[in-house]
Amino acid sequence: MGFIVKKEGIAVSEEEILDHLSKYVSVEKLLHGGVQFVDAIPKSSSGKILRKELRKMFE
Repeated sequence: MGFIVKKEGIAVSEEEILDHLSKYVSVEKLLHGGVQFVDAIPKSSSGKILRKELRKMFE
């Protein structure tokens, strides 16, 4: 699954993202779980992505 933060004024759909990725990555690396749009990616104070928080958002 991919978590994506959209910029203001940009209209993009999940299908457009998956189509774009399919041109550049192998089948194993495609986002089989889909795409989820979020307001912000949770990060620690050192700037690392908090993957546990992303998993909680998905559940």
